[in-house]
Amino acid sequence: MGLSKSRFIAGWQCLKRLYLEVHQPELAAEPDEQSMAVFEQGHEVGRWAQKMFPGGVLIEAGPEEMGKVRQQTEAAVVGRQHPALFEATFADDDIRPGLTFWKGCPGTSGA
Repeated sequence: MGLSKSRFIAGWQCLKRLYLEVHQPELAAEPDEQSMAVFEQGHEVGRWAQKMFPGGVLIEAGPEEMGKVRQQTEAAVVGRQHPALFEATFADDDIRPGLTFWKGCPGTSGA
């Protein structure tokens, strides 16, 4: 189990919230209308970033597939074929910062 950006924010806001999200996730309430609006804003930012930086690659995998996300990110960085990465993630000692957008893979036209 790693420390994701979402878990970091949960713990920063309330340690009890973090504990419950990790150990008793079934107790979480369904997102309300305001939370859904915030999620949609995040998705909209991602769509605009993809329009602004064509040729980038979207790393597609769900939050439960972090190994797959890391593998796709590493392959895209090593391949140096894309000027931008969207929804990429990196990991070090089980800390996983997620990136909505990363421009300029070294050695590409986006650098």
